[in-house]
Amino acid sequence: MTTINRLSRCKPLLGTYVEVELSGALTDAELLRASQLVFLRIEAVHQAMSFHCGDSELTRINRQAYQSAMTISDELRSVLEQGLLLSQASAGLYDLTVGGRLVVQGQLPDHGFMIDEQASWQDIELDGSRLRFHKPLVLDLGGIAKGYAVDEAFGALEPLMDRLCVTINAGGDLRMSDWRGQSVGIKSPANPEQLQVVAMQDAALASSACYYQEHGSVIYSPASRDALQSENSISVFAPNCMLADALTKIAFLDAHSGTLIRQMGGKAYVLKPSGQFSVL
Repeated sequence: MTTINRLSRCKPLLGTYVEVELSGALTDAELLRASQLVFLRIEAVHQAMSFHCGDSELTRINRQAYQSAMTISDELRSVLEQGLLLSQASAGLYDLTVGGRLVVQGQLPDHGFMIDEQASWQDIELDGSRLRFHKPLVLDLGGIAKGYAVDEAFGALEPLMDRLCVTINAGGDLRMSDWRGQSVGIKSPANPEQLQVVAMQDAALASSACYYQEHGSVIYSPASRDALQSENSISVFAPNCMLADALTKIAFLDAHSGTLIRQMGGKAYVLKPSGQFSVL
């Protein structure tokens, strides 16, 4: 008879808590090593893409890519390629250059950046691993890098997936290896301590809402440059966490973006304070 062992661990990373749940026909030591692979991979992404770290790769390019072209890591290139693809598909509704606005508003640290508040995603030139900004701008990957980190952690466990069930939850950015027939709790926008239980619709889930923002929304309209507020929360199911994470921002910005999100491979839902859960 096969013995199924289970392990749950939690560590503070990515500005939130990352929870890992593993189960399978592995020994306790093997499960522990698997969980360590998850955290090591997430820590590496965190170090490269942290806005708050003064010597992260993201901070270096935000300081220097306007002055001259820079060679970037494969990890950062993957995230920027996805972000720019979404910017193009959404006609600029999704815009990685919101970081400049957040710095000006005091919601993100200023590491000595030059900032043109009129800069946009169209001022980013990415040619393979070569990156150049055509205006002084500041990238913020907070709306996509957390999902990417979860996906990378899943990739680190790929050799074990035939013997392992995996769930990784990074502050609401969640991915399951065996998601069919599973349910998940989404925080109520009226009271985030209460959960609305819904069926998983795909392998990954991400949500966006305003309930934990001490200084108001950090989701800005690229057109008006104003911070947006909503009493609702938005959740997107998608095949991977990076896509789900990014698509929640498009859904939050445009209540009529459901068709675009489905074309991109996601399924968007709105959770109202009343508890009503509906398709976008």
